[in-house]
Amino acid sequence: MGVSVLIAAVVVVCLAYQAYVTMRVIAYPNSTGFQQVLQIGLVWFLPVVGALIVHAFFKLDTSPPRSRDPAFTPESGHDGGSDVGH
Repeated sequence: MGVSVLIAAVVVVCLAYQAYVTMRVIAYPNSTGFQQVLQIGLVWFLPVVGALIVHAFFKLDTSPPRSRDPAFTPESGHDGGSDVGH
């Protein structure tokens, strides 16, 4: 019984890590939808190894996040949204 509990714990940890990396891929603003699909596929079709590769990519990427709002200009400080509360 001890070995089966250990195996179950390892499987749960691996699945949790893959879910964590998947959430990082979804939340990453510098990827296109197609890139996200490929990265998530790598995470789940190559269990653990794929997650390690994608996670390493995030650790190595030092590019600044791109703006999600095309109306945003750093000079004006206006983000295209309403000025409620200002």
